[in-house]
Amino acid sequence: MKDFPRLTLFGDDKPKENLEEDIFYSADTGGLRNENLLPTERKELVKQYAISLGMREDGIFFSEDKLTGYGDLTDRLRIGTDVFPKDELDGTETANARMSYRCSIAHEIIGHRLACGAKPSHALVTGEDYFAYQAGEMSKTEYEYKETLDEVQASIRACKFTTDLTDVERADLFEDAMDRLKNKNIIFEKIKDLLYINERGKYYE
Repeated sequence: MKDFPRLTLFGDDKPKENLEEDIFYSADTGGLRNENLLPTERKELVKQYAISLGMREDGIFFSEDKLTGYGDLTDRLRIGTDVFPKDELDGTETANARMSYRCSIAHEIIGHRLACGAKPSHALVTGEDYFAYQAGEMSKTEYEYKETLDEVQASIRACKFTTDLTDVERADLFEDAMDRLKNKNIIFEKIKDLLYINERGKYYE
């Protein structure tokens, strides 16, 4: 079990026009975040926050058995129970386990969506990479390196460019990014120029 999430891809190579299929970039929490079903009031809270960050309302949906993630092929945000941390924390949790629902949503929308939707796209791991990895055309080492950088980029972007986060929320996002690098023995100074973290960007339809 990892002590922080890694990129998990859902979907397959069905036609893109099928809105039920997509590749979702999402966190595998390993049971370290909330697993209880979300009550209506929590769903509405998260939905409204996502909309406030620019997510289109008809692109938001909830799942009881899949994890929170953004799907760039159809521009949809899937919200799972893990969008919230556990209700009771003991102070020993990693930054990712502590992160608020606002951090989770900012990571997906400001972090992933705006990077994916920029022109040109600044996604560091793509659907094409996923299919190449599944087909044996990309090594596990290369794929995991790309997915790590993409998640690091998303957390730093959310930290820097989400205007209404608290200092604690920003600190958790930045610590999450550094934890991911540390786990893979990657030095930030050596990869920082690969990251789209110097401007917020804009989502282009």
